[in-house]
Amino acid sequence: MMIYAKTGLAVAAVATALLACAEQESPAAATSQTAQPSSDPFGSTSGSQPLPADEVFFPDVFAEADGSVTLGFRMLPGYYIYKDKIVVRSLTDGVELGEPELPAGEIVVDDWFGEQQVYFNDVMAMTAVNRANTDVMSADIEVTWQGCKEDELCYMPTSKVISVQLAAQVESAAD
Repeated sequence: MMIYAKTGLAVAAVATALLACAEQESPAAATSQTAQPSSDPFGSTSGSQPLPADEVFFPDVFAEADGSVTLGFRMLPGYYIYKDKIVVRSLTDGVELGEPELPAGEIVVDDWFGEQQVYFNDVMAMTAVNRANTDVMSADIEVTWQGCKEDELCYMPTSKVISVQLAAQVESAAD
């Protein structure tokens, strides 16, 4: 799992743990029968590890009748994704995607990236699809994003490939 702490708490927790180990008076103290919760670098007890990104953020892509695709994101409460870190691209030859038409997000001041637009709730965006050949009826679409848990940690950029069945292209009356 690739994540990084949003605050200096990680450095402080690691330093505190190292100092505690160095100051132990006897080996008997290290073998105590009483279990003490230990702090992890994220400031929580050892029983509450951060969830993996794929258990927090849920991207989806589905075809529209007009030939475009819709990109959707669901996420657990207390998490958000950065608007400018959302990227979609086709992995299928002959299929190109336009930029997603994302709505405005909420403004937050991030410790790492400064002022950013983010989404705290579900978000959907339309994306144009251009096919070089009308016989291509499916595409593998790679969705990349980066998100965080509020006031705690951020995940490294994450990608997922989603296969989607494209709608048949409608011929215009001029054809």
